[in-house]
Amino acid sequence: MTRLALLTRALSGGGLERILLVLAREFAEHGNEVDLVVGRADGPLAARIPEGVRVVPLRASSRLAAHAAILRALPGSRGAFWPILSGRKPHWFFQHFPALVEYLTTARPDTAMALYTPVNLTAIWAKRAGDWHGRLVVNERNSLFAKIAFSKRRFARAYPALVRSSYPLADAIVAVTDRVADDLARLADLPRKSITTIYNPVVRPELTSLSTEPVDHPFLHDGAPPLVLGLGRLSSNKDFATLVRAFARLASRRPAHLMILGEGGRRESLEALIRELGVAQQVAMPGFVSNPYPYIARAAAVAVTSQHEGVANVLCEALALGRPVVSTDCPGGPREVLCDGRYGPLVPMGDDVALASALEHLLGDPPDPDDQRKGAERFSTDRAIPAYLDILAPPVLP
Repeated sequence: MTRLALLTRALSGGGLERILLVLAREFAEHGNEVDLVVGRADGPLAARIPEGVRVVPLRASSRLAAHAAILRALPGSRGAFWPILSGRKPHWFFQHFPALVEYLTTARPDTAMALYTPVNLTAIWAKRAGDWHGRLVVNERNSLFAKIAFSKRRFARAYPALVRSSYPLADAIVAVTDRVADDLARLADLPRKSITTIYNPVVRPELTSLSTEPVDHPFLHDGAPPLVLGLGRLSSNKDFATLVRAFARLASRRPAHLMILGEGGRRESLEALIRELGVAQQVAMPGFVSNPYPYIARAAAVAVTSQHEGVANVLCEALALGRPVVSTDCPGGPREVLCDGRYGPLVPMGDDVALASALEHLLGDPPDPDDQRKGAERFSTDRAIPAYLDILAPPVLP
């Protein structure tokens, strides 16, 4: 039996964490011992840990102690690390470096896979610093270009140099789309052939049954106007303000409702914009929903308005449920998911006029649901899990 460690930042309700739980469950069901090693063990998904999966919360050291430990463990690398460790707000996960070294050298998993750039870097450094010689796989979830271009944190500019020097020390590099892989290879000057693309295991057998669970909301009642749905953290990256503006244009031309599922720091500004545009009666923001699939299955159109996305899992889920979709043509995966617009229109980022037009077209002339489902087949567990198990398998000793 192989012991697999999945390393990530937290158990919040984002797409990365949802996919992480799918991977953990599938790996456990294939007979592996699975440790879910996290910086923060609380969050909306903490109650949904798959049976047989062990959660290992990492203790955080002080910023000064953790960064000093990194520099001591990797002598001669001060110049490379200094920009990312000395910034005003370096990523909080780096403070778990000592605890991760301790975990790897005591638990000694056969294979560890890190997911998310700061976690990837910390895992590589921890392997070099400790006495653990298992297989380490790093998983890049988003466009490296977008991490730099859209981050407000100055330390993000140091990522390409750190990735360039650190990722070749991993045993394998995985990207969630070809576009993410191409971007990673270009910006970090890595050989493209060293990066393996494995699509997210979004489409899984229980998706259909989850989508049929009852939900009670006036916007979903029979006879209600068609529903436009947005999902995700209420953050600047998701740019729900553009969706609200586009919806206001749409609602001026035809009856419709808008629902945005998610929670985050932009709630108040979005609510103010909704009131300003006079569409408060047609817009609902219920907050985080643990099972969004009944809402997706009942939506007339699902919209992604992000500034960047690794994959945009919601696009895959909506396709799997046969729903019409529209997305911004942002850095990352949406263009690849939608096959250059075959399975849904792509509109410029921040363009509420183009988005309103695309939504109006989808509501008036929706695509064939069966054709939409075909577009999701690339993102099934049947395809992704064997590929992951193959790349995670530890070498067989002679």
